[in-house]
Parts: sequence; C-alpha cells; structure tokens
Amino acid sequence: MMEEPTKPNSLDEILAFFPTIGQPGWAERTISRLEELGVPRARTFDATEILRAEKKLGCEFPHDLKLILGRLGALQCGDLSWLEPSKIEMGDNLWFFGHLSVSDQERASRCLLVAEVGSDDYFAYDQDTRSVVELRHDPPGLTSHAPTIAHLLRYDLLSLHIGQYGWPDADVCSIVEDAMKRWSDEWGVDA
Repeated sequence: MMEEPTKPNSLDEILAFFPTIGQPGWAERTISRLEELGVPRARTFDATEILRAEKKLGCEFPHDLKLILGRLGALQCGDLSWLEPSKIEMGDNLWFFGHLSVSDQERASRCLLVAEVGSDDYFAYDQDTRSVVELRHDPPGLTSHAPTIAHLLRYDLLSLHIGQYGWPDADVCSIVEDAMKRWSDEWGVDA
C-alpha cells in the first residue's frame, strides 16, 4: 500500500519537490512526487520521435519542452494535458482560429500548441517571444501566461496540490492561490 503524501505547510515545501528543469535530479524528484500524489505515469518520448514532430512542423521545439517530453512525457495532470510530440501543432490549426482577432491570429500562427487546458483551450509556445500564451475559444482570445515552458510546468505542478490530486484544505489552497497570483504579477501575465 502506498503511503499518503505529507500535506505541505508552505510554498517552499511544495517547490522543494519540483526543482527547476535541468537542475540535477529534477526529473527523478518530480516523478517521485507525481507518484506520491497518485498521478499516472505518462509515456515518454525519445529524441527520434521529437525530431520527427519538429520536422513535420518545420521548427525546433524549445529545449525545456524536449526535456519534459523526454523525461516526464505527455503528462495528464493538474489543469493541463501536455500534448504528445505528434499532436503538437501550430496555432493556426485551432478550430476557433477564425474567431480570433486579426492580431491574435497573426501571433497564434507563430505558436506551437503544447498543452490543452480545460475544454478546447490551449497553452502555446510563442516562437517569437519564447514565452507561453493561452489561446481561448470562449471568449476567443490570446493572453500571455508564463515566461517559459519551464514556468508553465512549475505552475501546473503547483496546481496539483489542490483539486483532484491534492488536499481539499483551505490552507493548502491559500498557499497555491497566493503563489499563482504572485507569479502572475511577477511575470506580468493573466492568472
């Protein structure tokens, strides 16, 4: 029988489980915590599969995304469903692309869809700014969300501590919500 994870009492305790991508042991520590929280293991992808998807789209994926797909896989946890390399597309393939403003269409056409959030909304990597944007269908629009793919992953992992995998605990919810608000303010993006 698997032991229940310890309820975190501070943001530092939560973030200790999820070191920044690329730091020594980041993937192992992240996988260990995901297992403790009961998150199903995701299929990982080798360099050949990632390269095939890059060739299909005619662009290189950001380094952080390659690390996530190679070490953690296409995670289905928190608020996001990370896309498999073969399912990553350009933003101009969205079913609601025609409903975006002209300026949002221009920007979305340069974005790689990397994760689905909610029902038919996406997080995408803007190849020009190297930041993450959210593409929404209702109401149609594009907003800045995180400075990098690594920040998006950290945001997603933080959200695991509330909701389906986390604790229905007001203290933990407050820690997570305060951190998300603080990060959004620091990043100058919408929460």
